[in-house]
Amino acid sequence: MIVTGIDPGKQGGIAFMDEGKNCLAYPLPQVNGKVDVGKLQELILEYYHSWLSKHHSWLSKHHSWLSKHFTFEYKAFIEIQQVRGGQKGQFGIAENYGRITAILDLLSIQIEEVRPVEWKGMLPPREEGETDKDVSIQYCLDLEYKLPTLKPKGKKLHDGIADAICIALYGWEQIESPE
Repeated sequence: MIVTGIDPGKQGGIAFMDEGKNCLAYPLPQVNGKVDVGKLQELILEYYHSWLSKHHSWLSKHHSWLSKHFTFEYKAFIEIQQVRGGQKGQFGIAENYGRITAILDLLSIQIEEVRPVEWKGMLPPREEGETDKDVSIQYCLDLEYKLPTLKPKGKKLHDGIADAICIALYGWEQIESPE
């Protein structure tokens, strides 16, 4: 199974994570402030194809048994974006959310919507002066996930990617120990 975590925000990210918690994460591809659906689809398909090709010999050898006993799943956990009426900037967030979920639907990837309070509940509590973004970045660094810096200045770590990794980890937590 592959779990995808998605932070659909303006500086959002996408993280692909396999059963071993191996992770590849990227900034959400955007053009003019909107999610680039073509590049997003390309990114998702590229990761899934590379994962399948790495496991091809084992999957081929066990195909008949696997097909009788298992269904391979792709599941995406995406942060629900809360839009407040009357805020023009919020329309762009809702539009990006719709673009992302449309691509996931087209690729037959099961979507699980996650409220921020749910996935952030697995993070350590904030210390005085810390933001939620600081906590998710530090959590990823503590788990030794690599985070790129935000461009153009390149000094601040990419919090959207950190959030996407945390959302993917939350997704695995939900799959491995459902309530």
